Amino acid sequence: MQQTQLLLKTNELVLKHLKYLSQNKLTKNNNELQLVISHLQEILNMQPQPSSELLDIIYYNQQKLSSEQYKDQGNSAMKAQDYTQAILQYTQAIDQSILLSESKQLRSVYYANRASALKNLNKVQDGINDLKIAVELDPGYEKAWLRLAQFYEHINNYQSAYNIYLKQNTLKQSEATLDGIDRTSKIIRKAEIIRLFPALDLEQDPKINELLQRQSVYNKLIRIKDIANPMEQYENDEIFPLLVILYPEQVKWYDHLDEIADEVKGVFKDLFKKK
Repeated sequence: MQQTQLLLKTNELVLKHLKYLSQNKLTKNNNELQLVISHLQEILNMQPQPSSELLDIIYYNQQKLSSEQYKDQGNSAMKAQDYTQAILQYTQAIDQSILLSESKQLRSVYYANRASALKNLNKVQDGINDLKIAVELDPGYEKAWLRLAQFYEHINNYQSAYNIYLKQNTLKQSEATLDGIDRTSKIIRKAEIIRLFPALDLEQDPKINELLQRQSVYNKLIRIKDIANPMEQYENDEIFPLLVILYPEQVKWYDHLDEIADEVKGVFKDLFKKK
């Protein structure tokens, strides 16, 4: 008995849904649909009835914006610099996308967009969390990966940013990945040199700052402690000015400036005057 009632109720809902489609002309061939409805009514011995709960639900969902429309409204809010409203619209796009079981790739875009809005409100970590979800939903979403790397740079997590740029560069080389690798690797090298040689932490000196970012300088300095007389070995080398800072007791080398390359002389003289 219960199964029969359930079947009748199901058929009733199906019929009312077909009526809704017909009334709103949501099918390509409305005449055929009308014929189907007529036959179904005869089979079930039913008379036309007003909208049911199913029709109300369908109608309600038809009134809601699509996820793409919410996203577009979010984009408009971003252009207007109304970041709070943008976050709200992107969130609604995400919710609607989940409700409609849309593709992960589409939802990934909404998370990445919301991350940008969050960053503009200085909620960078929240933005990072959204971008992590975005790349998890769509691992091939290059734009989200690069945005995540930029967010990591913003919070001084250069190693994580570098790792992303490097990985993306192996997948698809671009100006953005190459610039990211160059920019973050310089900062990482400089930080490691200063960690090993705190005396070289001279942010106010642009010449020293530039030297510390070179890969060649890094390669030489990390081996310097294994060399008996580094100043003698690197007398005509780019790292000589740095050795003057590290070994100030050997100022006798100032007497041999004429023998040092001009590009080294200038930096060396500036450093010597500061001492």
